[in-house]
Amino acid sequence: MGEFINRKTANLSMVNSILKLFNDPVEILSEPHPTFPLAGEIGIPEAFEGDEPNWDMLRVLWGDSIYINGNTPLEWKEVVATIPNLDEILANSQDKAPITFPIYKTDSFTIQAQRKGKFSNRDYLETGIHGFVKIDNKLLIGVRGGSESIGELIAVPSGAVLYGGGSDIISDAVYHEAMEEAGICKNSIRDLNLIGIFRQDTSTPSNMFVYTLQLEDGTEILENHTRIMELYNRTKSEFRGTPIETEFAAREALKVEAKLNGDPRYLVDAWENEKLELISNEPDAICGRVREVVNAFRLKHSMYGSLFTYFMNEFGQKYAEGLMDLPTFRDNLVIPE
Repeated sequence: MGEFINRKTANLSMVNSILKLFNDPVEILSEPHPTFPLAGEIGIPEAFEGDEPNWDMLRVLWGDSIYINGNTPLEWKEVVATIPNLDEILANSQDKAPITFPIYKTDSFTIQAQRKGKFSNRDYLETGIHGFVKIDNKLLIGVRGGSESIGELIAVPSGAVLYGGGSDIISDAVYHEAMEEAGICKNSIRDLNLIGIFRQDTSTPSNMFVYTLQLEDGTEILENHTRIMELYNRTKSEFRGTPIETEFAAREALKVEAKLNGDPRYLVDAWENEKLELISNEPDAICGRVREVVNAFRLKHSMYGSLFTYFMNEFGQKYAEGLMDLPTFRDNLVIPE
């Protein structure tokens, strides 16, 4: 790809490492394995005998490593997809041929223990997605809300890939997050393409799949998000309780409203982004917006890898070089020659 992306001297504990870029559409398939391969190494295999782990046992084991609202109604409790030997699978893949990924189970408590360094195994990492939604000549982005990474610029949709039994659970996760974060229905997406995969070698180790989504129309996305966030913020301002109780009440208010509304496009997870933005889908405009947040340390760390992947696919290497010239980008990316 060129000398500008040779980052052999980078601090590998602080980077996003590009694993694969796809120039052409690629079909991916899932091969589900309903087991927790880390159960034996963790040392309490009896905690993993059901479809879900025994959360109480894991909570005791990992203790204060469970940092995302631990032991509250908002704690992160999900069975997440993990893909072993991902590097080998990608190295053996053939151009334009379908790629089959074996999908196993991990859990959100163990993922947090990995992030905090309490569990060192990196063979089974969280699988996540970032999506770049294109609407005419605009690009949809978000500013994080909720209770983690608040105020940081992030792709929309984004999230963990939950374990499931479908034929392509990674793409299913993109559709799911797009609906819950932005009210984007699957049938409104004209094209969904996997454009690359990278690994976060950071305090949030994970394998990230990057997609583009082309919409026919997105005129109501920002309006709907703003309207729903008004209910969320009003509930928070009126509720009297601890910060956790207040946050829980606001999220529950959205769930209740979604049931009353009856619209499947209701943004039940609108709170994940305090606001959505549509910016010009041009390299200079995107770089300008990114420069604003990088200088204020408000770029979600996974965005180094996903933005580079998007620029290479959408605009080509010349503009990806320009992205790399932004502050901190060269120190946070490793791209193979």
